[in-house]
Amino acid sequence: MNKARMTFRFDKPEEQRNEAVPLNNIQSVPEYTEEPERAVQEKNPGSVPLVMDPLESWGEPFLTHSHSGARVIPEMKEMDTHLLEDSAPHDDVYYISPKKPSKWKLAGSISAALVTGTLFGFVLLSLFNKDISFPIPGISSLRPDSTVSSPSVSVLGPTDEPNTPNGDIPMVKAVLPDQAYYFLQYGVFSTSQGVKQAQEELQQSGVAAARDTLDHTRVYAGVSPEREQAKLLSSQLKSSGVNLIVHEIRYPAEAQLKYGGDIGVLDQYLEESADLIKLLSVTSASLLETKEVQKQSQAEVANLKEKHRQWTENASAVKGGLPSDVKPTADTMEKAMNTAVEALSRYNSNGSKTHLWEVQTAMMEYILLQKELLGIKQQ
Repeated sequence: MNKARMTFRFDKPEEQRNEAVPLNNIQSVPEYTEEPERAVQEKNPGSVPLVMDPLESWGEPFLTHSHSGARVIPEMKEMDTHLLEDSAPHDDVYYISPKKPSKWKLAGSISAALVTGTLFGFVLLSLFNKDISFPIPGISSLRPDSTVSSPSVSVLGPTDEPNTPNGDIPMVKAVLPDQAYYFLQYGVFSTSQGVKQAQEELQQSGVAAARDTLDHTRVYAGVSPEREQAKLLSSQLKSSGVNLIVHEIRYPAEAQLKYGGDIGVLDQYLEESADLIKLLSVTSASLLETKEVQKQSQAEVANLKEKHRQWTENASAVKGGLPSDVKPTADTMEKAMNTAVEALSRYNSNGSKTHLWEVQTAMMEYILLQKELLGIKQQ
């Protein structure tokens, strides 16, 4: 067998072929084109250019880079002709890629962006909802209610709190003094027109006239806390052609009403009211029974003024604790009491018994209104 020897010849030694090109002889190609690369591959089929992964060229997302990865070739003179003619290995195309970023840094940057977006969302939401508390100290100082005072209105919808003016006033039990009043009833009428006509008849006769404020069917001509005195007054009116019957109205021992003030003041007010009613109604009925004019003494006048002054102070305090829908009734009661005191004062000045009937009318109105205020049922 003829053994032949195969000799491999290289133009340059192995050490020279693998020698790296100095970086100072490398220049950057400003724009990538396919033609030079294809030409190099045609001349040097064995050389495979390195292709850089686009993702590997990314740097830190929040840092500014002055350069990015680029393909570079050795600096040569007459590059357009010499590079294509010379197929030496050292003329291969070289690529330099930037340092691959750390995956941990990339994950940390993404996490930081998510946290920042979440906190920013909390800040925006806090502008619309004051009930949100922030988990990071210092951010709570950005709450709008710390610097600007605004009406407490929820933007999330209406609340369940009651919107009634009397919703927060409690129901209390008032202890009432022993009270029984004897009204001189003129009649019971089925229509409002009959009630109005009866009142006009009594007024034309020069006597008192009052309509029941609860059933609106009864008409009264006088009142007294004493039964016998009421009977005497009824007999006197009967002689004048006015037929009356005695109708009793008795207060219970206690009553329940809505009241938000001092219970002690309320009890004192009710005691003073009963005292004034008795004083004014008995005095006016007694003076009506006499044929001659008898005026009150100075001591009686002074006593009445002092009782009325104390009652006025407590009436104002009690009215402040009553519900808004009941205050008009309390105002009318106060007006009736003041009218009775003034009418008796005018009688002491001129002696006209017309003022005594005014006292009777005012006292009947006050008793019936107080009965309505305390919620006492019709008897």
